[in-house]
Amino acid sequence: MKSFLSFSLVHQVTGSAAKKVLTHERTRGSDMHLWMQAADRPPETTVAIHTDMRVLIADDSLVSRHLLEATLRKWNYEVKVACNGTEAWNMLRSDDPPRIAILDWVMPGMSGPEVCKRVREHAKNGELNYTYLLLLTSKSQREDLIEGMEAGADDYLTKPFDQHELKVRLRAGSRVIDLQRELVAAREELRE
Repeated sequence: MKSFLSFSLVHQVTGSAAKKVLTHERTRGSDMHLWMQAADRPPETTVAIHTDMRVLIADDSLVSRHLLEATLRKWNYEVKVACNGTEAWNMLRSDDPPRIAILDWVMPGMSGPEVCKRVREHAKNGELNYTYLLLLTSKSQREDLIEGMEAGADDYLTKPFDQHELKVRLRAGSRVIDLQRELVAAREELRE
């Protein structure tokens, strides 16, 4: 069985501060660079995640789109933007769609839950790869959460969003996508 993981440890010196860089690479996965300060420095840790994971933002609010886009770009995600549900759906069924989508609930054309339902229906038919769907909405009632998750969303976050909470939810989504890629690769390897 082939191994898809490789690690390398590199020492870098920048000015008088030494840094260790741990690089984790996967074929058809993501690159992750972790910078940790040397032991002789204060116990502050800086973590920068570089990933090839593309994220779709679908929100009809210009302010929300810009805030999300700036936040995701700061975390080094490649960002695609849709202004309504129909545009989001078209991007998600394209030849090389983003594998994570952050969808507003209320949008022109198609709502976030409607986009979720369509993505899940087409994934069942084998037409789409797995997409991690996160609903981001001002709806905060328990019934709304249940409705969104039943529509096919993987996660649910209320506005205004907390950046730390969004970051860990996106990290969980990236893990799900990476595991799905590995599963598909293992299945293909068994077929050979």
